[in-house]
Amino acid sequence: MDVSLAWPSNEIAVMGAEGAANVIFRREIAAAADPDAVRQ
Repeated sequence: MDVSLAWPSNEIAVMGAEGAANVIFRREIAAAADPDAVRQ
């Protein structure tokens, strides 16, 4: 069983793997000559 607890004003959202990688590696992606290749 899964349980999620949060304050009433909290927002809970699911982030996919692609979105998470874009956030975590944003500096490397921005600095790359070919950002699409880095994302792969």
